[in-house]
Amino acid sequence: MMITTGTKPYTYLLGRSLFDLVNQFLNTLIALGIALLFGLSFSPDAKFGPAVLGALLGMLAMGGLGLCSAGVSNYLRAWAGWEPVNIFVSLLGPILAGLYFPPEILPRWLQGIGYALPPTWVYRILRKSILQGVGWGRLAADLTGLCVVTLVYVMIGRKVLDTSIEVGKRKGHMLPW
Repeated sequence: MMITTGTKPYTYLLGRSLFDLVNQFLNTLIALGIALLFGLSFSPDAKFGPAVLGALLGMLAMGGLGLCSAGVSNYLRAWAGWEPVNIFVSLLGPILAGLYFPPEILPRWLQGIGYALPPTWVYRILRKSILQGVGWGRLAADLTGLCVVTLVYVMIGRKVLDTSIEVGKRKGHMLPW
């Protein structure tokens, strides 16, 4: 449906994703406001600049992963998010990225997978900058790691989506976007 209108896939995906991004941003602000009402306090040394940059880069990196997911979903003709990229990121991502516990306690090979995921870097940056008051200089390695992961996922995601669209056009099967 989308292809017959001449809408570019990236325009469609961006438009569809913007609502979710704005919604999540507003939910975060509301949760933060409620937490502040109940006495949440930050370290006096908290650095919010690196935290905001880390969060924005993380969103961009997850967008790249989303492109991978859309491409795989289109190629496999998967519905409702039941495709390998989405399942992996949703189920194993939080564990490997250090949401519940530090990734350093995992076996080395799992740590490697965890460091390939954008949330690992985002969590490190947020914890260090907000909870420990670590500044730009000491976060340079983490920000660089996140930049590399972001660039890789955006490039791979674009290639996967473009390839799946071309294959879908040739074979005559596309998801009804």
